[in-house]
Amino acid sequence: MPWILEKLEHPAWAAKYGPELRDTTRYDPYALSCVIEDRGDGVALVSNAAGNSGRIPAREELRGMLIDLGFSRVRWIRLIDEELQKK
Repeated sequence: MPWILEKLEHPAWAAKYGPELRDTTRYDPYALSCVIEDRGDGVALVSNAAGNSGRIPAREELRGMLIDLGFSRVRWIRLIDEELQKK
């Protein structure tokens, strides 16, 4: 399953990971999608992550792609989903 990166404005990339993906605009099933921002000083900020499982697929492949893009460090912004009121 390949990762697909697409360059965005303000040095950032949209990324999706899934078995049948060709670009980030398709609605094929995917395991993870996120936004990767260049925060300067070699830091990649990964945010807006969404997926079908609680783990990051092909983590080493993603790390290799970040290194290829010139990053030396990655920071993950994690979403905490908490129920505030019981229905």
